[in-house]
Amino acid sequence: MHLAGLPLLLLLSLALLHGQATPVPGAGPVITPVVWDVVSLPNDGTPIPVADGTRYTIQFLPGGTVAVHADCNQATGTYTIASDAISVEVTASTLALCPPGSRSDALLQTLSSVTTLREDANGDLLLSGPSGIIRLRPTLSGVIWEWQGLQSGDGSVVTPNDPATYTLAFLPDGKLAIRADCNRAIGTYATDGPAIDLTIGGVTRALCRPGSHMQEYLRDLDLVSSHVFRGGNLFLALPADAGILEFRARIEETGQATPEAG
Repeated sequence: MHLAGLPLLLLLSLALLHGQATPVPGAGPVITPVVWDVVSLPNDGTPIPVADGTRYTIQFLPGGTVAVHADCNQATGTYTIASDAISVEVTASTLALCPPGSRSDALLQTLSSVTTLREDANGDLLLSGPSGIIRLRPTLSGVIWEWQGLQSGDGSVVTPNDPATYTLAFLPDGKLAIRADCNRAIGTYATDGPAIDLTIGGVTRALCRPGSHMQEYLRDLDLVSSHVFRGGNLFLALPADAGILEFRARIEETGQATPEAG
């Protein structure tokens, strides 16, 4: 499948749904538990890009806990959110001596001082405080994505009865683990900016109950051409403005940020 550009329908739909810059919604309140790569950290108030964001990540977990990968160190803590206000307390951290140039301490110290949060037009999360802004970018891996539904280009909507039975996990080695109702599937994926190519491989052949969306779900995943994040949710677009699949992140009940096989 050719990696296409971002469809106009996707841009228009997300602009209408979320606006150009909106506060991150809370539920209880809480941020969806995606893994956020750190894009930049402030230095005297000036944002400085982080060379390898995958070595600096933050994940806001259900129940008000936060998990931080700060270069050679791991940290945990707690957070609270009220509207666009956030408070983070780092309560425990390993004390490894990272290589020269590491920004481990800078991340943990700045994170502990943030006071507000918002989502920008690109889906990045901006955590602001007296030291400056931490810019975070959501990632595909580290969570299980539950299918919330399909909005077709003709205006029709398909909603699964149980989103937990239609899942998608992006594994670190470019592989996919998929649950499609009563069946499981594997596949591969590749990204290039907003473009994404999903290829469905082997599928089990159990006979699902009447009303199953298994076949359409797997068919649409194989056709997906681009993706964006908004409000921590993942939106996968079909080519030629044919429709948009929406996914919400969840983690395993153990609280670990490790995808399961479906």
